[in-house]
Amino acid sequence: MRAGKCFKGVITVYVAFIFLLVLTLLAALLETARVYGLRVRLQMASRGGLDSLFSMYSKQLYENYGILMLDESFGYDQPLNDVFKNVIRENMKYDLQQNRGMLLGRTLQLFNMDFEELEIKKVIRAVEGGGAYFAQSAINMMKYRVPASAFSSFTSLLGMYKNAEEAQQSIEEGGGIVESEDWNQYMTTVAPETQPVPETTVAASPGSPEGSAEASAAASMEGETGSPEPETNVAEPETTTEEVTTIDYNEEVDDAVDKSIIGIVKDFLKGNLMKLYGVKESAVSKGKRNIQDSVSQKHGKDEVSEISEGLLSEAVTDFLFGEYVMEYLQDYQEQKEKEKKNEGQLRYEVEYVLIGKDNDKDNLLGVLNRIYGTRVAFNSFAVLANPVCVKEAAATASAIIGWLCIPPLVLGLQWLLLETMALAESVLDMRAIVDGKKIPLFKTQSQWRVTLTNCVSLLTSGAQSYESSSGFDYQTYERILLYFEKNKNKYMRTMDIVEWNMQKTDPGFHMDDCVYAIEIETKVSADGLFSKLMFLVPTIFYPHNYTFTLNDARSY
Repeated sequence: MRAGKCFKGVITVYVAFIFLLVLTLLAALLETARVYGLRVRLQMASRGGLDSLFSMYSKQLYENYGILMLDESFGYDQPLNDVFKNVIRENMKYDLQQNRGMLLGRTLQLFNMDFEELEIKKVIRAVEGGGAYFAQSAINMMKYRVPASAFSSFTSLLGMYKNAEEAQQSIEEGGGIVESEDWNQYMTTVAPETQPVPETTVAASPGSPEGSAEASAAASMEGETGSPEPETNVAEPETTTEEVTTIDYNEEVDDAVDKSIIGIVKDFLKGNLMKLYGVKESAVSKGKRNIQDSVSQKHGKDEVSEISEGLLSEAVTDFLFGEYVMEYLQDYQEQKEKEKKNEGQLRYEVEYVLIGKDNDKDNLLGVLNRIYGTRVAFNSFAVLANPVCVKEAAATASAIIGWLCIPPLVLGLQWLLLETMALAESVLDMRAIVDGKKIPLFKTQSQWRVTLTNCVSLLTSGAQSYESSSGFDYQTYERILLYFEKNKNKYMRTMDIVEWNMQKTDPGFHMDDCVYAIEIETKVSADGLFSKLMFLVPTIFYPHNYTFTLNDARSY
């Protein structure tokens, strides 16, 4: 008798179950790889759709100012979000279903998906973040365009520290007080160039041959004519009196007053600093513009977003944006030789970025005042390192109030005299800088011109400071001022200039419509393929249908 009953087909059933398990394992592996491929395909389609949208940048804005931005008003009448959705959706549909519309369109595709929904989550415009996104676009472009030679303005600052060390040694070695009794000797030995040149007179010395000849000629004329000479002497005072009485002190240009220190003081009190700096009033643009509706006024209270982190990165970004402004915007030096057209517009664009006034004259004057303040600061230090100026100021102070025997008063007056020379030297520097010349940042003794005796003559004669091949010119000072200007001010005002100039050819252009970045959320679906081969109940890991949601963003 058998111990147990034997069933037929057990091996077949066992092998069948093993085959189903192996087939399910293979299907699960293939479906896992396919799901990963579907996600990658969705990411590629999303990035392709955004790239297609961002390829529709404003070509005019890029050609004129090198800025890559989407323009909301680029020809579509639909709302902005609908336009963006349509462009992204059409490109994504093509990428998600590659065989759509083909003759073999029903051919099995492993990674085809159906587009379900698209939502624009966020749109970042150029004016947001205090203009930081506009600045980021400009910096991204400039870091590939600025040559290494552009950093020369920064490397030249290193030479200033060397000059400062030498100046400190000069102060220690060349300082000292000149006694009042040695003043005459000092003026004839140390500073002979400061002595006034005696004017030549008609009445020469008795020993001079020219004087004797002129005297004999005058005597002969007097003996022949007799009385006509007194009539001539009477007529000359009348003519002189008439000229003096016709002087109009209300006019800006007056030869009798402007050639004296009174004219300089009068111009200073009247605020006519342009003339003091050597800028002709007729050469200054009369451009003016209403800035009430400008970008800087509408978004002036926005907080500035961070562009980069780190001290070095911040310094580089400030430098690169300053180079962008200097390359794409016009300033006084570039406009002064051009014909004055479109006076209703602002011609001095860099000056507007720095000052922000509604007219060219105030913007130019503001920049010149800042440069003048910089020159006064460095010249005040340089004059202390100049032993000639120190001795001259000390001797003059001692001669004026040294008899009081109060050393603090003498030192105070000496300092005022030195500061006066620094102020006058700075005026000469400004005239040279306005003329397009380079002036050293820190002056040595050989480069200094002003003394107490020639101060008035230099200022009234329109003299300029000495030019240096390694100095700083007007545009270099503008770069320095741009570097230290507040980010929000220079970002917003630069966008003002860009918007105004773009509106000359496209009246509907506005920086508020320029888009820098977009964030989207996409939802797609796909049918299960290898999961249908699994003879198990679908789970959350391997359903028969899939739904994918992807958040993606793109910026310039």
